[in-house]
Amino acid sequence: LIQGSRHFPSIFSIPFCSVQYWLVRFSFLPIGLIFLMYVIKYLSNENQEKKECGYIFLKNDLTYDYDTCLKITLNGIFTGFASSVLGIGGAIFIGPLLLQLGLPPHESTYTASFSALFTAFSGFIQYLLTGLIKWDYAFVNMVIGILAMVVGLEVVLKYIKQMGSASLIVVVLAFVIILSTVLIVVSGTSFMIMDYNDGVDIWSFKPIC
Repeated sequence: LIQGSRHFPSIFSIPFCSVQYWLVRFSFLPIGLIFLMYVIKYLSNENQEKKECGYIFLKNDLTYDYDTCLKITLNGIFTGFASSVLGIGGAIFIGPLLLQLGLPPHESTYTASFSALFTAFSGFIQYLLTGLIKWDYAFVNMVIGILAMVVGLEVVLKYIKQMGSASLIVVVLAFVIILSTVLIVVSGTSFMIMDYNDGVDIWSFKPIC
């Protein structure tokens, strides 16, 4: 909103592709780095205080030492990069990374979904203000998503109660990742073929501005 874009003017009248535009665009780097260092320091101090007080950690509790914070940071960077490049929701990547850190499958799934809520909402606001939302298409997908979420939760929770195992979540997560990878390759290839048949130079890069 502040920097604007090619299709949406800045609310502060910043010219597109100007020096001010690029300063605003990359201002998240120092701001994000400062906030990241503060969170790591806070979690590490809290973790150290718990150890000194004799706090009894549960089996699946994350101990926020510097090693764990570094892993989470690197995982977050990878997730953000992969999501922006591939156009896939970050929850698909965050789930397996949380599993690798030792979280149970159901906790990693719910945590990943909750964290993706904020990026999805910010993207929704951006496209809403630029008028790029197709409301009929969005409404249909919203209804399908809500129904699939409710049915999925009922099935998964019932399975976990009956079997006493959360392995189904891991299987479903792996299936979604594999399916998303295949669909990205197929759709990307089909769009490239369509552009090539229309005479578009698919091997050249578009100008930044």
